[in-house]
Amino acid sequence: MTVFKEGVNYSLIENKSRPFAAWQTFKVHKSANNDTAFFFTNIYIAGNTNSNDFKEIEALFETYQFERYLITGDMNAKNRFWDCQCLAPNGNGTKLFNLIEQFDYITLNNGEHTRIAEVEGHANSAIDLTIVSSSFDIDNLSWTTHNDAMGSDHKPQLITIRNEDIVNHYEPPIRVTYKTDQADPNKFKSCFTGCEDNLKELPTDTADDFDGLTQRIISHIIDAANNGIPNNKKAIDKIHSKKGVNTVTRQFSKTNFWFNEDCKRAHKERRYRQHRWEKTRSTVDMIEYKKSKAKFRIITKKAKAGADKDYIDSIDITTTAKESWEKLNKLSGKF
Repeated sequence: MTVFKEGVNYSLIENKSRPFAAWQTFKVHKSANNDTAFFFTNIYIAGNTNSNDFKEIEALFETYQFERYLITGDMNAKNRFWDCQCLAPNGNGTKLFNLIEQFDYITLNNGEHTRIAEVEGHANSAIDLTIVSSSFDIDNLSWTTHNDAMGSDHKPQLITIRNEDIVNHYEPPIRVTYKTDQADPNKFKSCFTGCEDNLKELPTDTADDFDGLTQRIISHIIDAANNGIPNNKKAIDKIHSKKGVNTVTRQFSKTNFWFNEDCKRAHKERRYRQHRWEKTRSTVDMIEYKKSKAKFRIITKKAKAGADKDYIDSIDITTTAKESWEKLNKLSGKF
């Protein structure tokens, strides 16, 4: 059962019951208007659910991977990643861990047990999870358990989402990923047929003309990559066809023009957490490493948003040809 606090504006999207699972998915709206704040699923998954049945659970993760999405409930999932006392994962734990990795989700659990053992000698466990998509800013989320189980053998999970995080919603750009090892060089080159002649015909007398030429060059590069290199663009476009979200492509590099001081600090923190986890292999350090990865991903996405336009605006009639081409090369990922 899902209960909402009075005054929260929400709507039920899905209510399903299966022999192996039951879940309700809601859309929570912003208080100021009817825009979507985030999506929320309350779910129960039976123990040792087989792979075929788990495909419906996988569909939830895939459908909402680019939304602000939170899924929580009794998932009967054991894994050392979120349970300090777990010696070996069970079937549900392995499947959920793979989905978290595949679709870039984040586990909010901090190692605390969520289920109280009813049999003497059995250990408490953490089989109740709270998982969020990477579109959430984890700095504005907190997770803990309630000490009073209220007669149940499961502790209530307390998830806090700061109100300002709901109001000031950030839409991250969606990154197209390429399988460069499967690229077709001939097909890639064929996409530029006639491109050079078309570009020569464009005027470059003013800054506006130069900006137009820049955008045409970038557009040809991206189109050639989308057509000549296997990628996930069609899948992303299909998911977001009703939202009108445009996919963008950017290569990560510490020398990119958008890589500011916040990115450098977050990158340094991520590397530190990674080295510490690789050294200790403890659950606590693993969780901290995952959180630092998520924070770095969010910071870089924010840094990229709007940076392209500001960077192009910095090229004007006073910019030398050498400086202009250097900036264009950086914009295209060439250094």
